[in-house]
Amino acid sequence: MALNGLRFLAEQPDAFLRFLAIGGLAPEDVASRAEDPELLAALVDFLRSDEDLAEAYCRDAGLTAESFAAMRAALPGGRETHWT
Repeated sequence: MALNGLRFLAEQPDAFLRFLAIGGLAPEDVASRAEDPELLAALVDFLRSDEDLAEAYCRDAGLTAESFAAMRAALPGGRETHWT
């Protein structure tokens, strides 16, 4: 699912360039690290940071909000820590 998110983001030029800038990445970095779980986690976090983009991705991929959250939980750093 996260790899599909990379494809989706690459089809959104403005959002893709924003992702590259925030991550300090070049397009070739993304291509060479496309299956890197940490990059995919960053990608999902980026999608989640923009509600409209996240909703568009979920529609495109046929995901529910729950499956989107589960995808993030499965990637590095995805387990939420409860401090209470």
